[in-house]
Amino acid sequence: MKNPAEEIVTAWLQECKGFFTMNNIKVPKEKGGMGSEIDILATNGKKNIWVEVSVSTNPRQRYLKNVRFVSTINYFLADFQRKDKYSKVSEIFHPKKYEKWLVYGKLALTHEEKTEFPKTMTQKGVAAIYFGDIFNDLLQLKYYRLDSARGYMNLFKTFGNCNYA
Repeated sequence: MKNPAEEIVTAWLQECKGFFTMNNIKVPKEKGGMGSEIDILATNGKKNIWVEVSVSTNPRQRYLKNVRFVSTINYFLADFQRKDKYSKVSEIFHPKKYEKWLVYGKLALTHEEKTEFPKTMTQKGVAAIYFGDIFNDLLQLKYYRLDSARGYMNLFKTFGNCNYA
């Protein structure tokens, strides 16, 4: 099944940022079979990026208050630290010649922690981009080359302020 958040991020990368993208790159298990997948790899000829998309509209807190922030950071870093994913990305992009980006949604953190989250992720080598900012960038476009982007944005423009029972 298609992930709408990943499709919107792909549309943003292509339409707003001028990247060519590959989506849902399968990462085989060491002993055969399919393991995990990389959400998006993108290039514009000058810059290569590995993008993981983790967008929640209703996040749940999985951690105790005293470890919540650090555990949340570690949770999001885990995808980028997987050996199998790193190897697959390195096959496509020269090792260490790419950036790592995390697109995230709502977080079950305090206001202060939410402010600190992107800074801490950047310090850990991963650019953190809020999904709402991506969405707003796409809303500014007048024309879309991609049918999926046009379809999503038209739906949101039409029904975004809908009140439903």
